[in-house]
Amino acid sequence: NLAKEIRQLRKQVQRGETEDVDDIILRLILRRKVSDAILTRLALDLPADDTNTYRLINGEGDGLSGLAVDIIGGTHAIIMSSAAWVEIHKCAILSEIENALKEAHEEVQFD
Repeated sequence: NLAKEIRQLRKQVQRGETEDVDDIILRLILRRKVSDAILTRLALDLPADDTNTYRLINGEGDGLSGLAVDIIGGTHAIIMSSAAWVEIHKCAILSEIENALKEAHEEVQFD
């Protein structure tokens, strides 16, 4: 549960065990939202035998306003942003998307 993970993290900060809590919380949220998006696409049968090009993350629809990620040909990811937070946290976003895709056994190159 995401809320439980964040509460545990706050306790670690209070005890002085962790310093960059904002980055960790961002990554926890991203990890959950990206994983949920992947599971949703898999439930929709994407990628499928007849299509390997689809929108993996659809901004507001996946709880990640301003971020869109298209998978092209099953091998390339095109990342588009229309929000400042996406540009500010681009490295964390790329890392979490890449990790989530690897966990889903999808090998994708980012463009």
